[in-house]
Amino acid sequence: MINGPPISIPAAYVLQGASKLHELTIVASLARVLTDIVRYQLLDDGVDFGILCSPFSFAGLNYLWSQEFISSMRSAYRLRSKAHISLIAIIAIFCLLAAVAGPSSALLFLPSTAWLSAGSTSIFLLGSESDLWPQHLTERHATGEGCADGNPGYYWCPQGGWDYMQGFITPEGVSRRTVSIADAWTPRWMWLWRDWGGNGTDSWASAAHGASTYLAERMSDDHQHAWGFAKGKQRRIRDATVAGIYDRFKGPIPVVRVVCAPVRTVNRTSPTLLYPIIDVDRPWRFGDTPGATKEWKVEGTHDRLVNITLHSLPAEFGQMTGAMSFVTNNASTAAGCGCSFDARWAQGVTELQGELDFWQSFIGDAKLPRALQFRSPQRYSFFAPEINQYLGPPITADTGWLQRLSTGYQLKDSTGNFTTLEVMLISTRLWDLPWTIGDPVNPISELEAVLSVYLVNALSRIGWEPQHDPKSQGVNPLLRMGNRDSDNLLHQNGQTWQRPTNVSTQALHQEWFAYATAWQLGDPALYVSIGILGTHLLIVVLHSAFVLWKKQWSEAWNSISEVIALAYLSQPVTGTLKNCGSAIMLQKSLRQRVRVVAVEEQGLDHVRLVPCDYQEVRASNAVVVVDHEYG
Repeated sequence: MINGPPISIPAAYVLQGASKLHELTIVASLARVLTDIVRYQLLDDGVDFGILCSPFSFAGLNYLWSQEFISSMRSAYRLRSKAHISLIAIIAIFCLLAAVAGPSSALLFLPSTAWLSAGSTSIFLLGSESDLWPQHLTERHATGEGCADGNPGYYWCPQGGWDYMQGFITPEGVSRRTVSIADAWTPRWMWLWRDWGGNGTDSWASAAHGASTYLAERMSDDHQHAWGFAKGKQRRIRDATVAGIYDRFKGPIPVVRVVCAPVRTVNRTSPTLLYPIIDVDRPWRFGDTPGATKEWKVEGTHDRLVNITLHSLPAEFGQMTGAMSFVTNNASTAAGCGCSFDARWAQGVTELQGELDFWQSFIGDAKLPRALQFRSPQRYSFFAPEINQYLGPPITADTGWLQRLSTGYQLKDSTGNFTTLEVMLISTRLWDLPWTIGDPVNPISELEAVLSVYLVNALSRIGWEPQHDPKSQGVNPLLRMGNRDSDNLLHQNGQTWQRPTNVSTQALHQEWFAYATAWQLGDPALYVSIGILGTHLLIVVLHSAFVLWKKQWSEAWNSISEVIALAYLSQPVTGTLKNCGSAIMLQKSLRQRVRVVAVEEQGLDHVRLVPCDYQEVRASNAVVVVDHEYG
């Protein structure tokens, strides 16, 4: 049941009052059932004096450790009686039910705000799995239209959007661990990591897959458009929404680990650099202590301010996607190092959170947010168990793809012509040789941060070109077959775009959730409440069935005053009440079994409460006849 916008304060008070009334009704019905049970026991086998008034005292949990209740369990003889044991168990159950009836009613009466399903669909990406999420990268994965120019506007190219990435680099260092990229009308976040925990301190980055997010963004626009055609339940969900929509889809996301060996002075011509020897399943660096390294000579002249070369390395350097040489110069000195990168596809979820405008990816299983408290990626090591189990094997790459990663001269000055990646590194302090050589930690950390972001950005753009319309700024017409003027996307597995049949496509499942006010069984506590109230209902039904079966309603007393009056009338005619000014202190008195009998006094039959060992000759034989008038 979907209520609509958040209920008002007066309405909340009314519902709270109704839940309290419901609680009192439950307790009253339990008291009625228990009173009937005690009454039948009094007329038959008798009950312990201590639990005679249990129908008026059981509503508090403290009754379970009161002397009256405990005394009924102290008699070994009585505990051999099935009727007595059953009565004790019933009192304990009723006491527990009465204690939890209030919270159970409150949970069920008051609506809650929760994430309700607002539809799902399948999105289709043009291309095979090796086109979209390849395990081996070749030149064809980076040869789209205009990719050789290095133009950042060509968002399907490896260097696409590099001008956005420059925003997180300052001469003082990397300014933050998030990078926002909003090209192709698809705002995305990238995340930088270098954890200091016990699972290594290798630098790595993650990002949303561009092609997948590109189509999901368009589908989200269609979903927003579909609200205008909502009917029935979907219309109520729309009107009940408190704060935005939670949008997500599952699929592979790119992650890249980058580690760089220490910087040292080198020759400008064919420098010999140190490269890390990396392992596929264990970190290379712990804290600030680098792992094993090995020398490798890089051919060519490196005499510009910043020099970058992407290439591959022999197998003795470990299993990796590729390597990069970095050399920087001033008038008298050259310094450099080698870096290795390990790129992979990870299983995860990409989501758009409420009112936020950026898509972001999380490695691992999809989880609904807690209320409106959206999550952000946790600071894990690349080899932390929480994420490592979702990582695929390292991606391999050939020389053609590596050379396409940084193409096109974006800066030309007296010191040389620089590619996109080199321009980004010029924005750092890495060309400041005294700092780069003298500090063994910060220059390496900054170099790894820039490289990991640049490389994960390049990986995230694989498979994007087929998804866009080459003749306009939009989605490929092959994918836009269908009518968006409907509420299909507001239903489960609702489709507006049809899957192309004459080309290879890959499907991803996209779903939406609305944060709305509703009565729903979406929490384990609510199921417990249903179980508690269901138990009460079962007790009432069984009691009613018993009454109908016996065809006799045992009229029980309505208040504790009637019990006291009955006890008073049961005293000897010439006696006085004993111990009236204080509580009964001895459990022996409470354990005394009593019953209700009919006795003859002065020629008349009277109902009396007497001990079970009471003996008296009487014409009525002590049996109380229901509906008979005594006295």
